[in-house]
Amino acid sequence: MPAAGVPPERADCTSHFIYSKLLEGEIEDFRIFVDEIQPDRLTALVRFGDRVTGVPGFVHGGLTASVCDELFGCITRLRKPDSVGGTFFTARLEVDYRAPVPSGTTALVHVETAPLDGRKLWMTARMEDASSGLLLLESKSLFVLARPK
Repeated sequence: MPAAGVPPERADCTSHFIYSKLLEGEIEDFRIFVDEIQPDRLTALVRFGDRVTGVPGFVHGGLTASVCDELFGCITRLRKPDSVGGTFFTARLEVDYRAPVPSGTTALVHVETAPLDGRKLWMTARMEDASSGLLLLESKSLFVLARPK
């Protein structure tokens, strides 16, 4: 959900993969919180259902990686200056799994971006259990701004 003051066209990610998981009930809640003063950071709340398991009882690692990638993509739309324009694409995604994520977990994901370096945008994410604060995963990503046609 975009924060007040963020133009909806810059924050709309509702047609993306994670939202299809919401419609199917596999992700039970997915909310994005953005500070309009610091659009290079966001926090998301994600509640994983019990139909997204890899090992029974635990969320599939590919889904937790997808959540990070989705949030990285959303922040590119929120933070880029209007003068940059264009579309960012994932060039690299690294995930370090720190603890298994039990089904039914509500997690907080904190995402930050570094300053734009030419066409490159480096980002980091931390996913933690919302109840205990246990670190579940850390992720790094490189997004690249598409070349103008």
